[in-house]
Amino acid sequence: MSNVVLLSIIILMFFTLLILIYRNHYGKNSDDINVSDNDIYNTDNIRSLRNMIDTVDLNILKNIRKRSLIVKRIWDIKKQRGINIYDEDREKIILNRINKYATALKLDEEKINKIYTNIIGDHFHSA
Repeated sequence: MSNVVLLSIIILMFFTLLILIYRNHYGKNSDDINVSDNDIYNTDNIRSLRNMIDTVDLNILKNIRKRSLIVKRIWDIKKQRGINIYDEDREKIILNRINKYATALKLDEEKINKIYTNIIGDHFHSA
């Protein structure tokens, strides 16, 4: 067996193992993996808390991907209809809404605004 074939088999086995571990830990159909506030405050185990961070990070990435797909779909529709893709008013509405959410969740508005400005900008420049 060639080294390339052997390496391919090892890589495939590795990813299969990762999927099995993931499914075992989070369940078979785990599109919405949640970490409750109770989960956070009912443990002093650093490893468990880090696993919760990993879960939250995964959810953030999944939602960024979903947002990107939605943005792309809107752009496709706008292109078909001959509508300008960039809508400054819509961007302002989004940032205003995000700032209200940040305030309600007791998050730093300025930091959240920077994050969303990057997300929006990234979507706009990736089209």
